Amino acid sequence: MEEAVLDKVSGGEAAPPQRNAKRAASSASSTRVARAESSASPQKAPSKKRTPAKRKTSKAPQAENHNQELGARGERAAVNFLQRKGFEILDKNWKCSVGEVDIVAEEGDTLVFVEVKTRANCEHGFPEEAVHKDKRRRYEKIVGFYLQSHDFCDKQIRFDVIAILVVAPERAFLRHHRNAFSAGE
Repeated sequence: MEEAVLDKVSGGEAAPPQRNAKRAASSASSTRVARAESSASPQKAPSKKRTPAKRKTSKAPQAENHNQELGARGERAAVNFLQRKGFEILDKNWKCSVGEVDIVAEEGDTLVFVEVKTRANCEHGFPEEAVHKDKRRRYEKIVGFYLQSHDFCDKQIRFDVIAILVVAPERAFLRHHRNAFSAGE
């Protein structure tokens, strides 16, 4: 297992932009203005039409977007790390009907399938702990599809995991688990 502390989490790119508080405030104030105007309008006789209930806004889309951006930054950092270690990157985010491989790389005569896990903290455990048995099985199926759609001869196959823990806005701790699991495990 290799470990590294990265100064630039995404390989030199800036940290994700913080939510624009001014824009959020103007959005909220325009909502209040619209309500104030509607209450000031003359009263009409109640109609029999029902107005749909207002939806409560949830923070789930924001959290999902944050997680996707964190994951994308982690994948860019992993690609940069692997390239510095001499890996040739063949594919990124390769998709098939079963799922997606984060990184497909070549190291010598070995074809390496890399799962990248990035976390902002350890509240839910270390990033590499998220690669559980079901995920490993699905990864093996994805690799099967990848090998069917590409022409490789005499290549060994290896499954690696790169775990990235962000410790500051522009710093992260990276662990490269070589041969993290084997087929059928």
